[in-house]
Amino acid sequence: HKNAMFDKYNKGTVPTLERDTCLYLAGLFDGESCIRLGFHNKDGRTRCTPVVKLAMTHKETMEWVAGLLQRKLGRHTCKNQNARMAWSVLIGNVEGVISLLEQLAPFMRVKREVAATVLQFCYLRRGKESLPWQERRYTEDEMALYVKVRELNRTGAIH
Repeated sequence: HKNAMFDKYNKGTVPTLERDTCLYLAGLFDGESCIRLGFHNKDGRTRCTPVVKLAMTHKETMEWVAGLLQRKLGRHTCKNQNARMAWSVLIGNVEGVISLLEQLAPFMRVKREVAATVLQFCYLRRGKESLPWQERRYTEDEMALYVKVRELNRTGAIH
């Protein structure tokens, strides 16, 4: 299973961080991260997953962030073949995204609205992962939040 490594390191919550650490990380995530709701297919079923991904070329910084957030450090692939090697830390589960964004969003400036919208989506989806597939359908409110996140990310403006 090609996502086994991703699944192994992408479970659970992010630890509680000190305020100064939250301030620093909020700045990093404000400028260098992608906060989105991603659609993908798994086992022939479409799923919408909250994703927060930080990517940078400075490996030492990324190792520090990965350690703080208790996540695996990954390699970030760029479409530009001439780009320097970049490293990434990914949080892609509901509880992990909630625990990270609840701590960082109050200190964000650029991505505060998209972070708040992804949090709303996560609160609505919380606990549904363990339900039978037929009971996991997306509500109109959840789909409206998905559309809002796409629009916020499309504008690229301060939100």
